[in-house]
Amino acid sequence: MKAATSSLASPGRRLAHRRPEPSLLTVDKRREIVEIFFLSHPGPGRRGLGLGRAIADFVEWEASSGRLDEASGSAWWRAVNESFVLDLRATLAATRPKGERRAASAAWAAYMTATHDPQQALWAAHQVSLTSAVQAAAPLLEREPGEERAFAEIVLAVVARSAAEGVPTDTTDLARSTRRLYPPCYPISPLQLDTLASRLTRAWATAAGHDGTR
Repeated sequence: MKAATSSLASPGRRLAHRRPEPSLLTVDKRREIVEIFFLSHPGPGRRGLGLGRAIADFVEWEASSGRLDEASGSAWWRAVNESFVLDLRATLAATRPKGERRAASAAWAAYMTATHDPQQALWAAHQVSLTSAVQAAAPLLEREPGEERAFAEIVLAVVARSAAEGVPTDTTDLARSTRRLYPPCYPISPLQLDTLASRLTRAWATAAGHDGTR
């Protein structure tokens, strides 16, 4: 993974010229929708948020890191998060959304009724929603600081890997990894980005059975 180069404009200068995009949902409303969805559909035999634990935890990190802040946060992170949450709301409302939201709602409805492998069904729905949200928000990503764009790509790669491996989402393990690896503020700094890329490279090399030196 390559960090953003020094030729990119500094985050401070980039942020100063970006006007925030208005959102349909407040942060508290986003939390509420996620909690209602997964408290109602935690997965067979699970309590509380169940398989939605990791999703709720990630929304908390997005909020606490300032990425969802209307005044000083990220239009891209807000848009992607909002689209994802709106998919959950549409599914709960049993509406008939159009376009890409229809596919996402169908995937979440399949999760709600899954009995054989609800974890796989959750990841499948998650990725349908996320892919649609990322595609729709692509123009906003171009307006992010260079380091933040690189960070977003890393996050998407980590999520895709977790989904492919079927990482459990009914524990706080992913939340602990997020707090340990991801920046607590917005935007990510060049040093934080380099550190994250190095840590992930080592971790993935170890998981592949070698030390990453070859």
